[in-house]
Amino acid sequence: MKNTLLRLAVLWNNLWIQKNRFTGSCARFLIVSTTGLGDALFATPSIRHLKKTFPHAYIGALVTRASHEVLFNNPDIDEFFIVQRPILWHALLLQRILRKKKIEIVFVLHASQRIILPLCAAIGAQTVIGTQNLHKGLDDLLDISIPKNPIHEIERRLEIVYAVTLQKSARETPRFFLTDQEKEAGKKILEKIPKPIIVLHPGAKDRYKRWPKEFFLQAMHLMEKKKPCSFIITGTKNEKDLLDFFTKNIPQAHLLFDLSLRKYASFLSLCDLIVTNDTGPLHLAAALHIPSVALFSPTDPCFSHPYHASSNILYKPPTCSPCLRRKCSHPSCLEQITPEEVAEKALSLLQ
Repeated sequence: MKNTLLRLAVLWNNLWIQKNRFTGSCARFLIVSTTGLGDALFATPSIRHLKKTFPHAYIGALVTRASHEVLFNNPDIDEFFIVQRPILWHALLLQRILRKKKIEIVFVLHASQRIILPLCAAIGAQTVIGTQNLHKGLDDLLDISIPKNPIHEIERRLEIVYAVTLQKSARETPRFFLTDQEKEAGKKILEKIPKPIIVLHPGAKDRYKRWPKEFFLQAMHLMEKKKPCSFIITGTKNEKDLLDFFTKNIPQAHLLFDLSLRKYASFLSLCDLIVTNDTGPLHLAAALHIPSVALFSPTDPCFSHPYHASSNILYKPPTCSPCLRRKCSHPSCLEQITPEEVAEKALSLLQ
């Protein structure tokens, strides 16, 4: 019923507006990335390729507050349009704003909200391009739909852009742009911490992606024995159990919990290594060119590993079939990765 109503609304809207035709070198594009940290970073190689191919084009970005934090200060983006709540009401406001921008082509790189594709189809663009089977049954609103192939998420987004650029790009890592003030703030956070500095990120939004906190502790002790180094433990305000555990067991470690994304990036950019689960800071480290030891299981790193970055991936296949994912209360698959393996990988990267 929701999809039917949205289709009718788009159809009625498009009876009264004229489509903006593609003008070539000075085209007006809209990039859509209305999800979180990792997905927004995965979009940056596509944005870079689009700007290289059409250097005089206008590139707007439809984003959430979270993805705006990631893409802020990106020199390839001319303007941001932030989706806010209540999302349906705000989509109506955005539709009027975006119509005035005379967008010609929309690239829907990733959107988890049902309303986003109908919004894009109703702003007067000549062409809306996206990947098949990712739009909650609304694929028919795409003018060009790209088959969903079993490839890395960065490459999936690039395929959407290739439909217009008609040429492939040299592979690039994700990009994250700090301001000068943010770089100075990062230096202040670390000014009293001796190098080398290793960041440990033991948390993850999904518990089934968390390597046991006891294993992080053991790996840290193994690294300390072989090489003098400083450790920073990071996490979010929702991971108080981790904060309490490391406060109790490693009183000498530096704990940085609940920082804003950009403040987190400001100090991470100056660290020597991060050991982390399959979560946002892993992809942020890749964008900042910080070496990483990435812990994967049960998720498959083939689709979301750190892309062309200095990293070591430790992956073990799932032990349960089928994998319970978010219903899993004890991810035993991750226990296949030993603290000895992690310490060895980390020290080899520091060398």
